[in-house]
Formats: sequence, C-alpha cells, structure tokens
Amino acid sequence: MLRKKIRNAKFATCNNKFYMLVIILLVLSFLSTMFLDANVFVFVNQNLSNEIDFTYRLDKSLVYRVITSEELLLCVAGLFSIFTLLCLFKRTFSKLTVKLIFLFVIYQLLSLCLLNYVKIFLKYIFARCVPEVCLLYNISLDLSPYGFNFFSTRNGFVSFPSGHCMILSYALMWSFYFNSYLKILVLALFSIVFVSLILFNYHFLGDCFSGTCFGLIFGYISILIWKLIPENYLLK
Repeated sequence: MLRKKIRNAKFATCNNKFYMLVIILLVLSFLSTMFLDANVFVFVNQNLSNEIDFTYRLDKSLVYRVITSEELLLCVAGLFSIFTLLCLFKRTFSKLTVKLIFLFVIYQLLSLCLLNYVKIFLKYIFARCVPEVCLLYNISLDLSPYGFNFFSTRNGFVSFPSGHCMILSYALMWSFYFNSYLKILVLALFSIVFVSLILFNYHFLGDCFSGTCFGLIFGYISILIWKLIPENYLLK
C-alpha cells in the first residue's frame, strides 16, 4: 500500500511538471508568433543566409534529409520506439513476450500514423505560410502574426505547427516514460532539428514551440492509453 502511494505521488508530481511545461510552451508559442517570429526571420535572412547556404544545398546529406523529410523522421521515430522497447522495456515490465512486442510495435505504428494525420489537420486549420513563401511573395513584415490564412489548402501555407518538432517531442516523451538513457540522444537530435528548421527557413520560431507542445501532448495521451492495458494481459 505504501509503495502504491509513493508511485501515485510520483505520478502526480510528473503530471504537474508536464502541465507546467505545456503551459510554458503555449505561452512561448504565442509570444513568438506575435512578437519574435518576424525579427528572427529577418535576422536569419540578413545575417546567416550566406553562412548556411552550403548546408542548405547538401541534398545527399543524411542529416539534411532527416531535417527536411517528415516521412523519414517518422521512420526514425518508429525505429527508435521499437529499439527502445527491445532494449529497455524491462525497466517497466518484468519480462518481454511475443504478444507484448507485437502489440507495442502495432501501437507505435498506429500512434505515429495518427500523429501524422493530426499534424496535417492542424496545418490545414492554421494555414500559416512557410518562411520561404513569405520571402518569395514579399509578405509584409509588419503583419503580426505572420501569414495565417485559416482553413486554406494553398501551397506553401503549412508552417504551423512544425511536424518535425511534433514527431521528435513525441519520441522524447516516450523516452522519458521509459527513463531511458536514449532520451539524451533524442533530446540532442531534437535540439539540432529545432535550430536547423529556423536557420534553413523551414519554420518560424513559434511553429517549433507549438509543434513541440502538440507532440508532447500527443505522446502523453498515447502513454496514458497504453497504461490502461492491464500488465497481466500483456505478459500472458
């Protein structure tokens, strides 16, 4: 009984920290969208464009493709989830079974597919122009927030939220759930992609904050649903 109370107390503490993190990310996303995105966008184009141009053109670079391809990033997140299961699931369960592995792999595949559709739907709702479109069509830098055209299917209006940040923050949420040492690796990859998306003018700063927030929320919900499955059923 005492151990159960301790586990419940720890879970409640984690919940409070998670809710606080979500609130902070929402506030950062709002403030960035309203006040920072234009300045960061102009600064990158005026001061850093020449320095990162050579990296921008490395089409055969694996890092570049991971950064620019959400499909590849989905595969990376899926493989990471499966690898995490095989190596570290004993931290959560006493043993691995064929049923457990099969159900978890299917669950992760379905979750990532659903996450992808959620991302597409959110991009359709907000329909924010990507930085390159803003630059190409010389959209006024005085607009705040930038280029929102709600419920639009126009090409180039798919910036908000960042799908890359959604996928990686989802994987990051699961790595923290397993208390895995791999969370350091995922956090490092997330940080690199987060910064690169802004430097390569794929996203505004607010897009990345919002994508991180939505990804963490989706990951948190998927973990809660997974925990509803009785452990005895998974280990039979």
